[in-house]
Amino acid sequence: MATAGLTQAAIPPHVDPAMVVDFDYMRPAGIEVSGDVYRAFARLHEGPDVQWTPHYGGHWIATRAEDIKWIQETHQSFSNTEKAPPKGSCPFMPPITFDPPEHSKYRAVLNPHFAKRHIEESYEPNVRAVTIGLIDDLLTSGANSCEFVSAFSTIAPLKLFWDLVDLPHERREEFLTWGRWMAGYGTAEERVQAQVAVGAFLGELLDERYINPGPDVFTGISKWRDNPR
Repeated sequence: MATAGLTQAAIPPHVDPAMVVDFDYMRPAGIEVSGDVYRAFARLHEGPDVQWTPHYGGHWIATRAEDIKWIQETHQSFSNTEKAPPKGSCPFMPPITFDPPEHSKYRAVLNPHFAKRHIEESYEPNVRAVTIGLIDDLLTSGANSCEFVSAFSTIAPLKLFWDLVDLPHERREEFLTWGRWMAGYGTAEERVQAQVAVGAFLGELLDERYINPGPDVFTGISKWRDNPR
């Protein structure tokens, strides 16, 4: 059985008991056995399209792609300022924690770095080189098989992202630990510790890129300080 959320709420009168599910999204039942988060979440498809759970003070769960898409696109009713329960737990993460029109101002900082032409000219060659290099390493290792997740699918996106934003590879384990803690794989104290550490690191990084600019996205973000908008 999944560990209970921090605070479980009583079922409100307006919630149909048939829509109530005992589901803790941070520790879904079954994940401790299979380790497969997708399989653990898949059991929600056995119930109604929209469900309510008492965990983390009580919240709704949309389980169908078309409903999730509509919710994400309807900020007038479903604000992006709250990304996950419990309310107030999501750190300040522009642009994804802003609604229009403020969202557009922050997106303007990132757009040049993710334009189609820029990706094709600046990122695609490195993506191909990293992918081919990892595959070559597997082929020349002498092994008849590999554990694909640990040998490739975990390494490739991380290496590509760190190359994209020009982060030091030698701090990989430290960054991964922060990510795991912020994603809920740690205590409440560790989550706060990770948020503080990430905030401090990004502040120092943006100061450094402002003084020593490069072609990376963090340089673009740091230069926004000079934009009157």
